[in-house]
Amino acid sequence: MTTSAEGTRFKKIAIDSLMIIFSVLFALFINKWSDSNKERKVTEDMLQSIKLELEENKDIAESLMKYHKSVYDTIGYIFEKDSLESYFFPYDYFHLFKAAPDGVSQQTLKWIAWDVAKQNGISSRISFNKSKTLFEVYAQIETVETTTDRIIDILSTREIQRKELLKESVIVLVSEFNELYQQEKTLMKKCERAVKELQK
Repeated sequence: MTTSAEGTRFKKIAIDSLMIIFSVLFALFINKWSDSNKERKVTEDMLQSIKLELEENKDIAESLMKYHKSVYDTIGYIFEKDSLESYFFPYDYFHLFKAAPDGVSQQTLKWIAWDVAKQNGISSRISFNKSKTLFEVYAQIETVETTTDRIIDILSTREIQRKELLKESVIVLVSEFNELYQQEKTLMKKCERAVKELQK
């Protein structure tokens, strides 16, 4: 009778132990599944934010591209007319107003969604192609901003205020605005391509 009672007791302990192990494993599985769903949702939200940011950047790039193309054309026209001094030195200092009435840049390209996504390890959550495309488009944004800063730096130098260097200064500005226009054109295409890649 003791053997039978011990056997029953052993079976009960074994069943209870198996139930505990099963319960723990099941809880771990549910927890892992829940974490996976949360991570997938966070990734989808980040990609949606990046997509919206890229669409906005495409519109900004298009607007800037048209404006900078106009500035480039105007400076080129002034240069061909050989009336540089009357256009760029209407007063006693260099002034870009006639060629660029709205200054160098009126809008800022956006980075916030991309920065947040990078901080949350977006590259490890998406395909290589999506990651590569996003890195390329945001690198192009950086290129555009660098060229814009370079133009602002040129306009801030003492040399730009020297009339004897006017022709050389205008040649540099024409070159820089043309480069900026081309970079913004490329940025538009890269934004379009990135949005399409994110929709896959």
